[in-house]
Amino acid sequence: MMTHQSEKLNDNESSSDDESMTQDSPVNDDRNDDDYVNVEFNDLNEEEKENPHMDSGITAESNDDDESPRADETTDPESMDEDICHAFYELEHQKEKAMEQLSNVFQLLNIDPIHDRSAVLPIRAKVDEVYRKLNRLCDVLDEKSQVSYDPNPHGLRICESNDLLDGLKKLYADSNDSEQVRLMTIAPKEWGRQKIEKWFNSKSNQARPSLVLRKNNGILAYPQCLRGNIPLSDSTIDAVVNFYREDGISRTSSNSKDTIKIKGQPVAVRFLEMSVLDAYHIFNERHPGTVARSTFNALRPREVDRCLDAQQMVDILTNKNLSLEDQVRELQ
Repeated sequence: MMTHQSEKLNDNESSSDDESMTQDSPVNDDRNDDDYVNVEFNDLNEEEKENPHMDSGITAESNDDDESPRADETTDPESMDEDICHAFYELEHQKEKAMEQLSNVFQLLNIDPIHDRSAVLPIRAKVDEVYRKLNRLCDVLDEKSQVSYDPNPHGLRICESNDLLDGLKKLYADSNDSEQVRLMTIAPKEWGRQKIEKWFNSKSNQARPSLVLRKNNGILAYPQCLRGNIPLSDSTIDAVVNFYREDGISRTSSNSKDTIKIKGQPVAVRFLEMSVLDAYHIFNERHPGTVARSTFNALRPREVDRCLDAQQMVDILTNKNLSLEDQVRELQ
């Protein structure tokens, strides 16, 4: 009986030891912690329901901290100021260097030094003077007379001379072929055909005649027509045509149906009251030497017909194939 009680006592002690080990184990502790967190989380949810903006500030603040923009070095005002200062000092350095070089050149050629760097126009005048003095030195090597040769006879600055040459090129571009050949005769005598073509941007069939024209007739001579004849002006052509249409030189046909179409428009036929030769003599008295006889005849308008001479009248009257009405019409 004592043995049985001791076994029961041992069983109770072992069960109590197992319970104590279970309570002290880590797994059991984790479960207890999770239960505690869940309780707090549920409490927090209840509190958030009552105040929904409580956690948004915390989240926004954390996001602001995570996504804070980094300072851009390119937009740094200090770096921009440094770049501006660097460019300014670089420009000043270049100006000082240019002043030093120009002063050395002026001193070498006995030209007055520069007193004001901001006055650029007088400095350019000194540069043009340097150009003229250098040309005189080249004339010494070329054995040219320094008295008779003036490198700047017109008193123009280099930029002004360039402006005039640009205007000459524009005039050449706006001129017709004949005027272009005439303008090319002002090229320097030392220039050949190829250089004239290059400077004027012309064709070889213009540069070559310009050299011949300048050699035979001088500078700015008028070129002759390639056919050997001077082309007639519009005013001369109009004078001849209007002369043919004058009353007393020609008359309108008595037949109102006697018309011809010119450019789709009916024009009344006119008949000369004299021969073409007589009309030419009258025109030549008014405008002596204006046109030749052949040209005068070629310019006769289509609606102006020649008059009939006596032989033509006889042929018409003796023509048996014509009725009396046709003969009268032919004689009109």
